[in-house]
Amino acid sequence: MTELVVVRFVHISACAIAFGLLTFVFCLPSAGPGGDSTRTRLGHALRKWALAGGVLALATWLLWLLVLTPMMSGLPLAQAWSWPILEAVMTQTWFGTVWLVRVGLLLLFVLLLWPKRDLSARGLAFAAALVLAALATAFIAGAGHANREAGVNGIAHLVSDGLHLLGAGAWLGGLPPLVIMFRDRFAPMGPGQHAKEVAIILNRFSDLAVWAVGSLAVGAAVNTWFMIPTIDSLWAHAYGWMLLAKTALLFLMMMLAAHNRLILAPRFTRESAAAAGSSVAATLRRNILIEIGAGTIILIVVSVMGITSP
Repeated sequence: MTELVVVRFVHISACAIAFGLLTFVFCLPSAGPGGDSTRTRLGHALRKWALAGGVLALATWLLWLLVLTPMMSGLPLAQAWSWPILEAVMTQTWFGTVWLVRVGLLLLFVLLLWPKRDLSARGLAFAAALVLAALATAFIAGAGHANREAGVNGIAHLVSDGLHLLGAGAWLGGLPPLVIMFRDRFAPMGPGQHAKEVAIILNRFSDLAVWAVGSLAVGAAVNTWFMIPTIDSLWAHAYGWMLLAKTALLFLMMMLAAHNRLILAPRFTRESAAAAGSSVAATLRRNILIEIGAGTIILIVVSVMGITSP
């Protein structure tokens, strides 16, 4: 079970980061004069980071199959990893169908981002990669508790869980590049111009985060409706306690994000050239790092919840 939790955590994190990095492209400032702009530098960096996330997601999705097959077949490891058993899991189970579809999506994603390209141009390759990352992330829902119901309820649960995953990916995956934006290596135009670009990115990411949190909240509410039949269930089982812990951490992240959006980001924008090295910038970085830490814990909790009976 421990192996499956680890694989789930790394895989979900990799997918969230890959999708979030691509959505972060929409937050980049306009291209500055010359070829060495913050937008260009980040565009190339985002491709590398998203590609690394895609490769890690593909590798851990393969491991997910290998770890889960002995559990599904009830056979010893040596027998479970034989081709007939693996083939049966891939072709005769719901998980196998989801697994094959997502292998195709992740493989296409990796091949698409492998050539060097500037994602900030938002060309056809970027659009295709974004769609592939979104589908691969949303379809994780098919490998969890969301496939318990049948009929309309089953579709609603899968869609809500997919929406939840996309919201989480857009928010959590965009936080690391948001922190990195404060680094000097992304300030080719000088501290004053860089501070203005950081302010633009902060404001655009705040707008994106509102939609991401909304999707995450709606998906979480619907998931809770299906998974927790009564209020008493929250206290009666480990799954309920983990859900409460996850919700508490989510509220912490939301409060920090609201503080960043409503108070710190406007102050950062007003301070202009002096903002890059100000206490406001330090507080922003600290809050974002706390959000990343809380998000990481949430992903660990989610990974355990995925193998825990409600």
